[in-house]
Amino acid sequence: MERSGCPCRPCASLKITGQPAITTKGGKPPDVNYNNETMNKLVLNVSAVLLLLMSSCAAKRSSQSSVASSKTDVLEIINRVNRYWQSTHPQPGNAFWHVAAYHTGNMEAYAITRNEDYRKYSEDWAEANQWKGAKSDNRAEWKYSYGEKDDYVLFGDWQICFQTYIDLYKLDKDPKKIARAIEVMEYQMSTPNKDYWWWADGLYMVMPVMTKLHQLTGNKQYLEKLHEYFIYANSIMYDADEKLYYRDAKYVYPKHKSASGKKDFWARGDGWVIAGLAKVLKDLPENDPHRNEYITKFKGMAEAVKSSQQPEGYWTRSMLDPAHAPGPETSGTAFFTYGLLWGINNGLLDHQEYMPVVNKAWKYLSTQALQADGKIGFVQPIGERAIPGQVVDKNSTSDFGVGAFLLAASEMYRYLNNANVPSAVLPGVYADPHIAAFGNKFYLYPTTDGTEGWMSDYFTCWSSSDMVKWKNEGTILNLKKDLGWATERAWAPAIAAKNGKYYYYYSADVNIGVAVADKPMGPFTDPLGKPLVPRAAFKGQMIDPMVFVDDDGSAYLYFGQGSCHVVKLNDDMISFDISQVKSFKPEGYNEGAFVFKRNSKYYLMWSEYDTRDPRYSVAYATADSPMGPFVKASRNPVLKGEGIVKGAGHHSVVQVPGKDEWYIAYHRFKIPGGNGYNRETCISPMRFDDKGAILPVDVFEELKPVRIRP
Repeated sequence: MERSGCPCRPCASLKITGQPAITTKGGKPPDVNYNNETMNKLVLNVSAVLLLLMSSCAAKRSSQSSVASSKTDVLEIINRVNRYWQSTHPQPGNAFWHVAAYHTGNMEAYAITRNEDYRKYSEDWAEANQWKGAKSDNRAEWKYSYGEKDDYVLFGDWQICFQTYIDLYKLDKDPKKIARAIEVMEYQMSTPNKDYWWWADGLYMVMPVMTKLHQLTGNKQYLEKLHEYFIYANSIMYDADEKLYYRDAKYVYPKHKSASGKKDFWARGDGWVIAGLAKVLKDLPENDPHRNEYITKFKGMAEAVKSSQQPEGYWTRSMLDPAHAPGPETSGTAFFTYGLLWGINNGLLDHQEYMPVVNKAWKYLSTQALQADGKIGFVQPIGERAIPGQVVDKNSTSDFGVGAFLLAASEMYRYLNNANVPSAVLPGVYADPHIAAFGNKFYLYPTTDGTEGWMSDYFTCWSSSDMVKWKNEGTILNLKKDLGWATERAWAPAIAAKNGKYYYYYSADVNIGVAVADKPMGPFTDPLGKPLVPRAAFKGQMIDPMVFVDDDGSAYLYFGQGSCHVVKLNDDMISFDISQVKSFKPEGYNEGAFVFKRNSKYYLMWSEYDTRDPRYSVAYATADSPMGPFVKASRNPVLKGEGIVKGAGHHSVVQVPGKDEWYIAYHRFKIPGGNGYNRETCISPMRFDDKGAILPVDVFEELKPVRIRP
């Protein structure tokens, strides 16, 4: 038989086709006559060898598949571990590094589970610490050498708490939550000093604070100082040959050596760094001039980490000298697992090369470090190096070790999510989808994507009876054929029904046009012979129109990139009083306004960041009138990419007629290989809490068939 499908080298070398081929040393077949008994023995022996080889290969492949059989398994582990820790530690601790490191993991667990108890646990801790790290307000006494008192405000071990404060602020934007973080970090950046990060742990403690604050404030100095401090840290503790970090300058080889005379790289110290780099890259702008430098460091560390893993899946405390302090250690292993998984999930590390490493690590974490009751064991106590003879066993646990475990488990959940990402609902590349329900069908009106600069010159319509299977109804408007005032850049359409007609609003050459038809799939004709809103009529770009028709039949046009404009349309739906246009800009607003009404409340939604940015996302505000004023919700965004899903935005919303059931249509970067010019259309359920707040959309939730009842 011919080998089929097995990639292992022993199996690949076997080619058996009927009778075994036996040759002499010279390559010619020997002069042997086989009787039936001899032949049967040969076949049986070869078959047995082949079976053993195939079994070995199957076992090898099995070991390379994920140890976690499902998202449900990992979710149960996250909850078991976190509930155990919180139930056994009900009182909030201080804001020093080891407690704060747990909370960075807790916030990741909250991001996965949306368990409000987890959020509240961190919120109560932050409140107990007055949203501060070290609490001195006398800047003259602020220090950044090692210190556990309140005057060590500039010491990074007192600044890691800011990561969680910022995450909590993003959920509920009370300025007090980040006021101290901004005060401390801006003061620090105002000093000429650059040697703030003199120990490896500090890179995890503070680097992500800098990128998070840049995201919030737009202050580029955060990124400039991030790089300046990072360069200093590299100069004193980075080993370019090993691509690893010493814990600090005291441990640089050959001044310091392991018990066997080798370089001594402390696993938890390097775990802090690779995890910190992952967090930085998560928030760092794609166009940051130093991004490739951080990526190079991250990939180099990943390679070194892979090479130093023990066969059992863990990393010893001294990474390159296992005999120095033998046996498993959980905190370093968990940080490495988180970093490697993040790299895989975000396309920086090769899946085939690194997933076997992760699987071995996860097996250790989930079967040896994790105890039945949820306790995390084998965590090296607080220290700064691998200590020969130090006992670390199943009862050795600590807050920072639990935090590291939660980071790893949350990223494993995302990995499994990525493996089950829902398919796009439309074939090919389409963006800016507007979804609507007319009669007993749903309709999608997208932008045709796939060209640099978005140069499409036509629009299509798609119909569906169940929201899952879609039929292309063909071209409904061709700019070159149907318009006399625009020929390209056909973007971001919307549709509304009134007066027994269907009104199609669209962007063309950065103008806004309107077309009319008797049916939702057209054909549409231009009633004006000119733009409804010409280029440069108002501040920003004249794109992304959307029309909301209220219960009384009044229709409102929303449009604009850079600024949001709204005006009540005349009854003919193709004109308005220019003097009545109201312009405003909600915090974070960029483009893609969409309005709907639920329970007498008006919801204005929009996209933030640029559509080419992987962080592209959707936020919302509410009002008592379609003209506003709109108040941005405290918990935003409600739609954003996660893991392999990037650039999720420019959406629309549809209510299933007769039901309080809602869906959001949006685009994301095409999977795989997409970007801001190659996007695909998706649909996900959209839900509300009992107070009417929009809940975060799960971009991994499978879309099930939805039908409109007659």
